[in-house]
Amino acid sequence: MLIMITQRCTPRTTPPTTREHEISQIVRDRTRKQIAPDSVRPIGRIATLAEAAEKFREHRARSIEFVTACQTDLRAFEIQHPVGGLVTAQECLTILTNHPARHAAQIREIRQSLGLS
Repeated sequence: MLIMITQRCTPRTTPPTTREHEISQIVRDRTRKQIAPDSVRPIGRIATLAEAAEKFREHRARSIEFVTACQTDLRAFEIQHPVGGLVTAQECLTILTNHPARHAAQIREIRQSLGLS
């Protein structure tokens, strides 16, 4: 997702939006099931839980570094998101920061359904 923001965004051609809060709620809402596009599914790319955790930490560190150093108004750029449609770079960052919470909720749901909670 950070690659989308840093390498694929283009200057905005649409009117400004302030949908970050709404997008945050939508991303975290597990009552709305989403099927990830094949291009972002990690199937076969990560072999172990330890490797997944390490990749998460690496991507998180890069994201924090980007946000800390960014001096650009990310609402001035937009990109076509595979699920969200046309979003600003700020909205894309909102998706990025809320997405782990969605997966954590998904894991809790699975654990609960298996009687492991």
